[in-house]
Amino acid sequence: MQKSVCIFCDIDPIIASGHFWRSMRLAKQLAKEGAAVKIILPNNETAEIALQAFEKNFGVDGFEVVLSNHFTQLSDADDLFRPLTDDQLQDITNADLLIVDNYRVSKPQLAALKDAGHTVVALDDFNHRCLDETAVHAVINPSIEEHFIHDGDYMPGYGDAVVFAPGQKHLLPNELFAEHDHDPSNVVISFGGSDFGQIGLMLLQEILKEAPDLLDTDMRFTVAIPHVKVDDAIIQDLQSQLGDRLQIINRYKPQELFGTAGAIVCGGGQTIVEVTACQTPIAGVGVLNETQFVSGRILGEKGVAVGNLFGILAGDDVSTQMRDFAKAVIPNLRDRSRCKKLDPINPDGFHDLTQALLALAGAPPPQSTIADPYAWYSGDLTHSGIVAG
Repeated sequence: MQKSVCIFCDIDPIIASGHFWRSMRLAKQLAKEGAAVKIILPNNETAEIALQAFEKNFGVDGFEVVLSNHFTQLSDADDLFRPLTDDQLQDITNADLLIVDNYRVSKPQLAALKDAGHTVVALDDFNHRCLDETAVHAVINPSIEEHFIHDGDYMPGYGDAVVFAPGQKHLLPNELFAEHDHDPSNVVISFGGSDFGQIGLMLLQEILKEAPDLLDTDMRFTVAIPHVKVDDAIIQDLQSQLGDRLQIINRYKPQELFGTAGAIVCGGGQTIVEVTACQTPIAGVGVLNETQFVSGRILGEKGVAVGNLFGILAGDDVSTQMRDFAKAVIPNLRDRSRCKKLDPINPDGFHDLTQALLALAGAPPPQSTIADPYAWYSGDLTHSGIVAG
């Protein structure tokens, strides 16, 4: 019997287009595998433009695309993970599998959906808050799971939910990203949204402690922290050191932010997608968070990948550790003995990062001290801590 799949995916000027490309690619693959697929997108200009680009590059044959008016506009005060509204649920018809990309599903909604015979799956860029705080614990029916093509960028998530990792160049077509002139004095720091947003600011504090000579250069720092409340004391500290050389933004166009950067210090699934989409060469510094296996090679091609600077959070309490990651890990970067939960891949990564930035201020950045930071990765996820137990 043919399986039916319904995908909810948001896209607007605030939310990264990586979710759109992932869900569209998944819809196309599921249709290719024989499922009856309907993907529901917001009826807005951003979705229309992205849809045209996807159709031109990959085609939309074999599955149904619905532009719905039931999506609400995201405001500055909203979280990136918006609740799935009851109005949106009206768009669901018969579906064996319901996929929500970057959305919260409430407990009552989840119960009602399961009672109606839907299997619910949450897609998210390794931000476990989407799963932990929303009670989305999907049970994948083996007859449905066979429709999923791993394609080298698949990793299991918490509970029984399925998580797809971004990080492949072909996910985003070139024409969406115009070329810009690079500003070698502009360092862009971005770790996506949610709990990781403050990491960029905290990391910049540590960079300046390790390499105070950067204060005597013309280097400017643009820190992207979309939709995250951060500690005012951190901002005040950085402003006192950098003055107007510090810019903090919460809305940006990826092609302008990353496409003009002289260096990029980044991590997080959403940001990785945006960075890899920029087709212009980047004299970049790639700093990866604890889950970006696939993306490491991409950053390595674009500039200086200092390896997995933060290491791998291991143990059964990974989701709890993630919530405290920004506050607990960044101050410990320079003292590995205090990082009891870290399995360091590159103990010299922080030094490499600061040296690369110093070199960028006056000379081409050095090559990474690691030939292949991901050579150790054999595909066994139990070692990584991503799969609890």
